[in-house]
Amino acid sequence: SWPSRLMVPLVGSIAMSGGGILDEAGITVKPVTRTLRKLAKDESVKAVVLRIDSPGGSALASDLLWHEIDELAKTKPVVASLGDTAASGGYYLAVAARHVIAERTTILGSIGVVGGKIVLGPALARFGVNAVTVPASPEPGAAARAAWLSPFESWDDPTRERVHAQMRAIYELFLDRVARGRK
Repeated sequence: SWPSRLMVPLVGSIAMSGGGILDEAGITVKPVTRTLRKLAKDESVKAVVLRIDSPGGSALASDLLWHEIDELAKTKPVVASLGDTAASGGYYLAVAARHVIAERTTILGSIGVVGGKIVLGPALARFGVNAVTVPASPEPGAAARAAWLSPFESWDDPTRERVHAQMRAIYELFLDRVARGRK
């Protein structure tokens, strides 16, 4: 049985799942979702405090958790208590709560989206290491689409524009979430 008011720590980077080579547990979608759904169903829990201390992370994971917090807030009071940092995705989670409390020293905000990739192909070519992308289709643009995440090749202009369009769409969604959450 939970106490009538429960504090849920959301600490670390936000990701779809844990387990990367440099990964600490952080805030991951499945366990947090499971906890929030249990709290929503438990009638003995009258309110939930989310203690958020996060620099952000995955935009998709942040949005999925935003939905879970928003659903919980429809049934119970949800308060976001911000620790040292609630930036980017950490702030994204906070705006789903109905009340947000920050400390004077909390670093918060940062409504932005960052994207890109590191291209190592030209540097490796200096040492005689060359990579070739083999597209699965002979149609124009297939090689660029096949290599869009490759660290060996730069983006062509259409791919770069698609990535920028995705980033703009994520940014607009983030702004909408903040605007609605903070009225």
